[in-house]
Amino acid sequence: MPGFDRAAMDGYAVVAADTATASPPAPWPLREVGVAYTGDAPGARVERGACVEIATGAPVPPAPTPW
Repeated sequence: MPGFDRAAMDGYAVVAADTATASPPAPWPLREVGVAYTGDAPGARVERGACVEIATGAPVPPAPTPW
C-alpha cells in the first residue's frame, strides 16, 4: 500500500470549485501546469485555475492553499 492518495483512473486533477459552473455552452478554461505519472513523487499543489494531467496510480496532488 502506498503512503499517499493515488488516482483511480487517468484524467485531470482540478479544484472542484473551478468546474462547478462550467457547461458545454459556458466552458471554464484551466491551464495545464504539469503531468503526474505512476511512480512519480507527489508533486506541487493544484491551485485555482489550473489542472494537472494524471495517470492511473499516480499520486493525487495535495489540496490547494485556502483563499
